[in-house]
Amino acid sequence: MSKSETIFKAMILLNEHATLLPGTYEYQALSDQISLLIDELGQKKALEQVRRDKALLLQWLDKHRHWNAVEQI
Repeated sequence: MSKSETIFKAMILLNEHATLLPGTYEYQALSDQISLLIDELGQKKALEQVRRDKALLLQWLDKHRHWNAVEQI
């Protein structure tokens, strides 16, 4: 799920349950659902960053011809 899809889904959840009162079970369940969506988005972002960092490292190693290090990664 992309960032915009995640935000859109969270907005739909909020709109569908706009009348829930804080402190109720339903309100807490909605809050938990939105937290999970945000966590999922954060995990995807972190994974994308790791992939970019690894690609940059491999490019740097290739540029400097450190083949032993490339084979170990």
